[in-house]
Order: sequence, then C-alpha cells, then structure tokens
Amino acid sequence: MEIKREKVRAGLVGLNFGKLIIEEQIFNKPGSEFIELTSICDQDIELCEHLAKQYGVTAYYDLDELLEDDSIQAVILITGPSGRADLIRKIIRSGKDVMTTKPFEIDPVAAASVLEEARSLNRIIYLNSPSATNSRDFQIINRWREDYDLGMPVAGHHECWYKSIEDADGSWYDDPVRCPAAPILRLGIYGLNDMLKVFGEPESIQVMQTRLFTGRPTPDMARLSIKFKSGAIADTLDGWTISPERQSTSLTLYFENGTIYRNPTMMPCDPVRASIHDHTYLCLCTADNDDGMPVETIRLPNVELSQAYQWNVFHQAVTTRIRPIDETPDSVIVNSLRVIASLKEASETGGTVYLDPPLFRAS
Repeated sequence: MEIKREKVRAGLVGLNFGKLIIEEQIFNKPGSEFIELTSICDQDIELCEHLAKQYGVTAYYDLDELLEDDSIQAVILITGPSGRADLIRKIIRSGKDVMTTKPFEIDPVAAASVLEEARSLNRIIYLNSPSATNSRDFQIINRWREDYDLGMPVAGHHECWYKSIEDADGSWYDDPVRCPAAPILRLGIYGLNDMLKVFGEPESIQVMQTRLFTGRPTPDMARLSIKFKSGAIADTLDGWTISPERQSTSLTLYFENGTIYRNPTMMPCDPVRASIHDHTYLCLCTADNDDGMPVETIRLPNVELSQAYQWNVFHQAVTTRIRPIDETPDSVIVNSLRVIASLKEASETGGTVYLDPPLFRAS
C-alpha cells in the first residue's frame, strides 16, 4: 500500500545537470515520493522558460527571486562547486534547507563556515556524496568489520572510467583552476568521500594525470594517491579513456584480516551510467580463506549505495527538524575539500603535497 505523506516543496537551481536530476530522480522514484518540484531557476532564460512550461512549474532567473517565494521549503542546488558556499549561505539565511551535489565546494574554509552556520540556524544541508547518513552498503561494511574482526584499515582502491571523448564547451569543466585534476574531481570524488569515511584524517596526496583523447584543456585520466594520518594509503584511478567501463561504485577496502569489495571486477556489474534502479555486489574475503573466495556476497540496488541522493532522509529532516542519529559528520565533507584544495598544486608539481591543518567544526 502506498504511504501518503506531505512532500517537501522544492525549487531547483542549475539546469545544466539539474535537468537530469529532475527527470531521473524527482519525477521518478526514489525522489518522487518525497519531493514536489514547484519551481526551477537558471540564468539561461530560454532554457528555463522551456523546461518550466514542460514541467508545469514556475520559472525564476535569479536565486534571490526564488528565495522570496515563501511556498518553497528547500532548494536543490545543482551548480558548479566554486563559490557554492556563498549561494548556500543565502539559501539557509532565507529559511530554506538545501540538497546539493558533489563536490560540495572548492574552498574547505568556506565550506566549514557555512556548514557551521547551518547548524546554528538549524537548517539542513545534504548532498549525494558523502551521503547524509550511512547508506546500506556502509551499514554492511561496518557490520562485517565488527562481526569478522577485520582489524585496522590499511589500504584502499577506487576506480571509475568509461570511454567518452569530450569537446571543450567553455564550462567549468574546461578550467584547470576550477576543475583541477578533472577526472578526480568529477569521478574520483565518490571514492575519495567513501575512503575518508573509512580511513579518517588525510595527511598528504600525490596526483598523476594525462590528456589522451579529450578535446578539453583539462586531463581525461588521473590517479590520486592519499596517505592518511593513521599510516594507511589509498588511491583512486579515474577517467574517460578506457573500455569496458567501471562504475563509480568500484571500491576495494583492505584490512588487517580481510578485504571488502564493492562492485568487484570478476562479478557481474552494471555499467557506470546504469540506471539508479540497477544493482551492485558487495563481497567479503577473510584472512583465513586461502582460496580468496568471498565468505559473504550481497546484491544491493544502486539507490542504497553511498553516492545516492537520500531523498527520504532529507524529507524526514526537513519535515521534523530532527537530524538522524548516524548523520555524516561535517568533518568528512571538509576533509574531502581539503584534498580537493590541494589537487591543483599536486597535479602541477607531481610531488607530495601536505594538506593544510584540519578544520574542526560541529558534527
């Protein structure tokens, strides 16, 4: 039986990628159960008018105009990351909550500041990666770590690639300042955020990158390596140069006493651009299993993975003003941005870059 609930009335800002969010997630499950889209906003007046008519919603061409609409409870902000904290600050000060997308910002100081202000105002800010709360895959990962006594996490590897030759279009994707080490910022960010939840405080990074086929001035293949304060190391390899493709859920976590694979290479997997309603495997191999075969294998829908928008959690927080117990700490978001802030220097020098001191904010 379908549960009747009052949906969160939301406006969406940024139609370049936001159009896909609307059509794939808000007008369809899982978002359609929790979000009522009432307006859209974009500086491209022609596009905004066209889509507003198509969707049957109000068109705004300026964020300030949208924020004056008292019927809107929340803003879905799908703009580029550079300077996004300033936009979010405007939104939360207008009394509205925010769902946005990865990466949260480029500037970790600005991000930490606006996240702290949001908590002081009791406003909600969530994004897809890192997700608002522990997703189903991380609930299983944490259970396996405890049940099988996997011990200390010592290394990790993430990968995401597919073959796509892109042309320069003048967007922020073409700017090495706003989009440093582009494959890491656009694809590897998912794995980076996941590994930060496991390994904790990042200490230093290295970047290797190349341009092979792309028409953009930014690279189309890159590897980011991270050393953590604990001594653990991890990396993410990402780009648009390889076939067959590997989706952004591809993650290996190595522990003292076992290994966890998400979307393992030798098992069936959905393509990187698969529907959010497809599935991914999660496997556990323990240290005492000499043949390397998994002792547990679980098949999960993509909507239950860490990179999914948790519309249900957002709805609950917005409508009740109660935060979930297992809410992702702000420090995870900020640590990700500390890495991103060092990508430009690391990609230009090819050397080891030590991160600025951590920013401690309310969690």
